[in-house]
Amino acid sequence: MKTILLLRHAKSDWSSPELSDFHRPLTKRGMKDAPRMGKVLRRYNCVPDIIISSPAIRARITAELAAEACGYQKQVEFRDALYYGTEKDIVGIMKKLPDSIASPMIVSHNPALEETVAHLLAFDRSCAEHITDASAVIRFPTAAVICFHADVIRWAALSPQKCTLCWMIIPRLIKAVS
Repeated sequence: MKTILLLRHAKSDWSSPELSDFHRPLTKRGMKDAPRMGKVLRRYNCVPDIIISSPAIRARITAELAAEACGYQKQVEFRDALYYGTEKDIVGIMKKLPDSIASPMIVSHNPALEETVAHLLAFDRSCAEHITDASAVIRFPTAAVICFHADVIRWAALSPQKCTLCWMIIPRLIKAVS
């Protein structure tokens, strides 16, 4: 059994129009939410084995703040495909992970993250002929974390039929109960 953690970058700052999309930093709220989500991961013993992030500034800062807050002891890895890519790139990165990794966390952007969630939740049409839409839609707000369990031993075998959504947590909920 593998555990997949998906983290969307925290709230980014749009106040400097001269900055490219890639170079947008986090807002004050984002700077608070990223470590808040890392603390949740630590509290519930969900520290990932590896963190792989988009290199965009807002994702990089989110990943580093969450990593520090959850007690992650390694370097965050950065992959260009997580900035420019799609759900195929995200799933492709996971499928190439060493099988010794039990719990990766991917830090990326929408729409690729929402598409990845929809892909991992896709129904097997042979088991549900009456379902016309092949996937579920879950909105993925900034700094949200989604956890899946994948019933696989080898990452190469990762497929929607082997994934179960376990939980989703958003910063607003954490603030409300704190």
